[in-house]
Amino acid sequence: MTDVTPGTDGAISFGRMEQVYNADLANSWGNLISRSTNMCIKYFEGATPERAADAAGYAENPLAAAEGIFERYASKMEAFAYGDAAKEIMDLIHAANHYIEDSEPWTLAKDPAKAGELANVIWNLLEAIRISAHLLMPLMPSTSAAAAARVRPRPTTWAHLASGASWPPVCRSRRARPSSPVWVNGPDRPPEAPDLAA
Repeated sequence: MTDVTPGTDGAISFGRMEQVYNADLANSWGNLISRSTNMCIKYFEGATPERAADAAGYAENPLAAAEGIFERYASKMEAFAYGDAAKEIMDLIHAANHYIEDSEPWTLAKDPAKAGELANVIWNLLEAIRISAHLLMPLMPSTSAAAAARVRPRPTTWAHLASGASWPPVCRSRRARPSSPVWVNGPDRPPEAPDLAA
């Protein structure tokens, strides 16, 4: 879907499908979900932390890719540019993964004086997951539902997706669940290449 423009001819190969699947889902999307939910469980017993207004990561938006994402995404979906719409989501996922490395929550957790900043980091990551899961739903319904279940957001219909994918959202406390690699062998996984030698 990311390599072929609707209405035009395009090359399809099982090797390319597997490459994109592993790079975008297992390594990027799956890695974000696993690390973020596991840190939420480790540092906050699985509950969404309360944002700390007096700490770093509150007033500023560390994930600029999230701002206006629904408008960009919706305009591309309406134009049948599904690959471009998916790229908007992947840009947010990549930004969130870089945010983990830049903020180093494991280091913040060692300093009680940084508790507020740690809470903001985890909150920001959970929101990035929630928004990404909702926007990926039309493209990968089963995998996205499983990903969304890790942070347990309220179900969002297309009619309410604009407000549900806004940043910053009105966030209520919820509990994260341990992450399992549903994106590796889930129902949205591309089919295995046929054995031509058989």
